[in-house]
Amino acid sequence: MRKKTIIRVLILTIGIIGCIFIIVSFIPRRSKMSSKKTLEELYQEIPVRRLENSVDNKLMKEEDGVTAILAIDISKSMEGESLLKLKEGLYEVSSLISEDTNLGLVTFSDAVNIALPIAPFEINQKAMFLNAVDSMSAGGSTAMFDAIVVSLHMLVEQQANHSNVKPIMIVLTDGESNRGYAYEDIEEITKELGIPIYTIGYQTDITVLSKLSKMNGAFSINADLDNITDKLKLLVQQLGMKRK
Repeated sequence: MRKKTIIRVLILTIGIIGCIFIIVSFIPRRSKMSSKKTLEELYQEIPVRRLENSVDNKLMKEEDGVTAILAIDISKSMEGESLLKLKEGLYEVSSLISEDTNLGLVTFSDAVNIALPIAPFEINQKAMFLNAVDSMSAGGSTAMFDAIVVSLHMLVEQQANHSNVKPIMIVLTDGESNRGYAYEDIEEITKELGIPIYTIGYQTDITVLSKLSKMNGAFSINADLDNITDKLKLLVQQLGMKRK
């Protein structure tokens, strides 16, 4: 009798499990597309700061010049000689950038800072760029992918207002992103927008950076304390930003 009872319980249990499986199979699954966030949705979730001298300049160059965002890592690991050498490189390369280039500057650590909105790299913009570079100080974590979202948002805004914009992004970091969005969070929207992201691995492994750059036909380069200035100069030339 006891054996029959156990068998009945097993049969009943199997039947219940089967019913649950059938019911679950008819529940509509959440598609990948439905969970995808737009650039605007990603942007709205990021703490973005506009620095004191960050004033929008709408007088974009309508010629076929490059429109670029330079996104710079200023996390704690950049403290000391790393940041000092980078600043020296940026000071020097600024004298080579053409006035036909529309350039903006973003810095990132725990938060993302719009240090300089996109504008033609003329006398005033160059002066504000140098001031923003001089003001950079290191500290905090590395929210690199947050900075990429903010930079993409800035470039897309320019595309909407200026039909001749040729947008590119240059990202410099000395380590892995460890705060905010991850690579997987931005991969799909970055592919969709098609904006080339050139990356500079500053005294660090460039595996993830290379993956990011190759996504839209850009490239990644290595740099260190001894050659960061030369690498920046070469990049400016290769990307058509150099003064003729």
